[in-house]
Amino acid sequence: MSQMKKALVVAEDLERVAGSIRDLVAALHSVPEPVKPNETKAEVEAKSDPQPTLEELRALLRTLAEQGKTADVKALIQTFGVERLTDVPKDQFAALHTQAKALAAKGDA
Repeated sequence: MSQMKKALVVAEDLERVAGSIRDLVAALHSVPEPVKPNETKAEVEAKSDPQPTLEELRALLRTLAEQGKTADVKALIQTFGVERLTDVPKDQFAALHTQAKALAAKGDA
């Protein structure tokens, strides 16, 4: 393997590691805080389920695409009436994240 190809493989591996680290950080941020006695269940759920960011969605969808699910990712984005991830309305990020996680879990089963 030429030096250039080796460097490309290393760069791709580093990108995957960076994506995994981003996913890990996002998961760590989603650990729920202890419930205070005067908080309602809805308030606790709102805190424990933060709105995913565009970067988090991009990392998740990139991982799915790397697993060979590029067509599924494209179809998923299109279910929101758009062609690109950046065109998905922010208020739909949570729904897209949930569906993408379901797609990821479907492949793991």
